[in-house]
Amino acid sequence: MVEFQMLTNAIATGGKTELAFMQKLLYLIMFVTIPIALYAQRNQSLVGETSIDITAGPSTLFLGDIGDPFMEDYLYTRNRFDQLMPANSVISVGYHQSITERWGLKISAHAGIYDRKDDNYSFRSSIFEFAGRLEYNLFINYYPRVQSLYIYTGLGFLYSNYFNERLSSRLTLADKAIAPVIPIGIGYKHEIFDRFSIGAEFDVHYSLTDMIEGKKGGLPHDALSTLSLVVSYQISDGNRRLKGCNCNW
Repeated sequence: MVEFQMLTNAIATGGKTELAFMQKLLYLIMFVTIPIALYAQRNQSLVGETSIDITAGPSTLFLGDIGDPFMEDYLYTRNRFDQLMPANSVISVGYHQSITERWGLKISAHAGIYDRKDDNYSFRSSIFEFAGRLEYNLFINYYPRVQSLYIYTGLGFLYSNYFNERLSSRLTLADKAIAPVIPIGIGYKHEIFDRFSIGAEFDVHYSLTDMIEGKKGGLPHDALSTLSLVVSYQISDGNRRLKGCNCNW
């Protein structure tokens, strides 16, 4: 029993180390891209505008086998795996490139923590995801305050480092999972300043694994759902000169 407890402690310590590494990696991406965005030149692009997007918001395990979606505590929770850590939230950094007036591409990295329990189990899972997506703008206008309503889907890979506990026996399991993930969502942006836009996104990230929370269920899949605040900084004008212009060229 003592050896088993030492093993679970070692596994938990390793998981925290990996989570800390992923968080540091995401912060590094943010600190590298934000200064570039703030001091970049006004370059003209033939394919469209480019921007750096930062998103953050509450998230839930929408399809899973432990607990019910939207019923967990957000931002801070307490359990035996971690005394006090932010949970059920996601932050991401992405590079966005418009291709045409209606189509765009985005590559982004996501990091989040999920924590939930029911009468029999509890779990905590740290998630790191890298994904690319294709966007379609539902309407276009050429006003000074540019608005966009868009839908998107894509493909990526998700890494899950989870801790699962059976409450009746206090038996703890820890492991990792890597699987493809398909993001699907809808978003809205509104330009508030010359280069800054703010908006919101609601999405579902469908993962082809049933082990985000460490418990096998009826179907081999899980899904995460997030409502995010989006802040964008434009680093390249692209075809921005067309905005506010009704010229026939």
